Amino acid sequence: MNILPRFRWPWYPSRVISESRVQIQFDVDKPVDLVELTLAFGALNRQYRKFVKAFVQEKDIEIPDEDSIRLFVTKIESNCIIAELGWVDPGTLFAGIILLMDNYNTVHEFLKKIREGIDYVSGKVVVGMKKELGKKDCEDFRDLLIPAFNGAGLLGFKELKYDAKGNVRTVSEMAYVSEDVAKALAGANKKIEELESIEAADHQKVLMYLKSIEKKIGKPEAKRTHDYGVIESVSKKELRVVWLSEMDQAKVKEYRGSHFMCSFLVDANIETVRGEPKAIRVVRLHEIIPDDVDEK
Repeated sequence: MNILPRFRWPWYPSRVISESRVQIQFDVDKPVDLVELTLAFGALNRQYRKFVKAFVQEKDIEIPDEDSIRLFVTKIESNCIIAELGWVDPGTLFAGIILLMDNYNTVHEFLKKIREGIDYVSGKVVVGMKKELGKKDCEDFRDLLIPAFNGAGLLGFKELKYDAKGNVRTVSEMAYVSEDVAKALAGANKKIEELESIEAADHQKVLMYLKSIEKKIGKPEAKRTHDYGVIESVSKKELRVVWLSEMDQAKVKEYRGSHFMCSFLVDANIETVRGEPKAIRVVRLHEIIPDDVDEK
């Protein structure tokens, strides 16, 4: 069902800029490279386009031109790098959607997605996140963080709301100090490296089972054991398992069922020494599959 025509009433064509805006602030102590700043704005715009596309699909709205879904700089302030961004519709093609998005507080929801993304690459647990971010998303958050990191300063966001008279108020805001930015950027780079390794996995979505699992034996100073597993489609040999992702390793360790009565659907590389398989390098854990148990 296309609900767009209901919102295209006669007085909307004059409404070409959203009342809700995003303010992004790079409060830096050092000069910022113009290319890095441009990449940061581009990353924010790509995340916004992705968010808006999901919104209009959820509302079953057809839009005339997807390329017009982009943010525009509506104001620049001095003293530090502050830009105000909004959705501009100079051709008055989307007037009804602009109103609809303002009414649904989509800028607020968009900034929540930005916060979730930064928390995710920082290594925090994001409650409610349906799936892990892909490589392109992690690259966007890396690009968004770089100007603040290289400028040794703060990265801030505000949700602004304009009324009919042009008065503006701050609805919500969030800020990341230099330490937060550094941690998030390091996390984003690590995620990108992991995802690049996943793309290069030699064996994708193969089943592995464990023969032993890491634990300390006896006294605290005793040697640690390691995880050992088998991927029968690759080698019948029991090999040491090396987990690339700490998150995947934690999922395995925290699994409440028997580690030896299940299979692990993984992407993996087989590490060899002089042509002989020596280790399974798990680059991604897709699923833990319990063995079927006959009921008696």
